[in-house]
Amino acid sequence: MIAESSSDPVPLAGQVLIRDGRGQQLRRRASPLTPEPDQEPGWTALEVSFPSPEVAVRELAGYGPDVRVLGPVQLVAAVVDHLRAAVLAQRAAPRGNVAR
Repeated sequence: MIAESSSDPVPLAGQVLIRDGRGQQLRRRASPLTPEPDQEPGWTALEVSFPSPEVAVRELAGYGPDVRVLGPVQLVAAVVDHLRAAVLAQRAAPRGNVAR
């Protein structure tokens, strides 16, 4: 996870790719980035500000495959860790018959 040095939230700007037609709430508060020459069609490069790293991780992970985090590196790692933890939790959840 991204560490904070104080008890006050530290704002964070993240660079992302958002699939065209998705992530409208994210787009509303984003600034456009210059696309890379080899950027895959169907994606928009944006920079988005978040009130804290934790908010950034939860929100970006919530978009699933419709958002790709480009940076900063610590944010990329934190989102990947968050998604891996979600997969592990799902796999560890008991499976069985649902009571009727």
